[in-house]
Amino acid sequence: MNVTLNRKQLAELLRQKDTSNIRQAIKRGSLIEDKNKLIDLQNPANRDWLETQIQAGRQKGFIIDIDLNDAPAKPGGDKNTHQNINDELKRARTELVREQIQTAQLNREIAFGNYLKTSNIIEAVKIYLDQTMNVANTNLSNAATRFCQQHGIKNPEDVIQLKSKLTDTLNLAIESGRDEVLKSVERMVSEQIEKLATK
Repeated sequence: MNVTLNRKQLAELLRQKDTSNIRQAIKRGSLIEDKNKLIDLQNPANRDWLETQIQAGRQKGFIIDIDLNDAPAKPGGDKNTHQNINDELKRARTELVREQIQTAQLNREIAFGNYLKTSNIIEAVKIYLDQTMNVANTNLSNAATRFCQQHGIKNPEDVIQLKSKLTDTLNLAIESGRDEVLKSVERMVSEQIEKLATK
């Protein structure tokens, strides 16, 4: 029994989203189809291409549990190899369905407003802190003017110096707060990514 797969089966086996990579390989001559549009895994050219693709998939973190050394090089095949590939196809399909379900759940959560893009959160924090800084600087300037009037400070240079010191202190505090908030957001995102990766 020969071990042959169609394009869709091979794409599933390699955890590829569609058959475009396989189509390109056939066009280039790296992968050979027979007249029935089936790809024989025992063909040496196909085995070389497949080995490269399996290694690339493993580097991306996919567990592709197929050893091409088990596939007989001579025509005739064997049932164990065929069963191994069928089992791997089932596993690949299960992983694909699980990934599609997780993506659909995440999209649903986003649609219901339970998740926001990190860039949106960061932008909102920056706008809030910028507005806070603008309002605080205006109010601080007015408060400094009143303070100087109430305490008989009439020298314009002293008033300007007081306003400048207060404004600088406030701006430093807000900038420090901004940095801390952005670090917290990044930390929360990293923790969320780690949780998703372990599911």
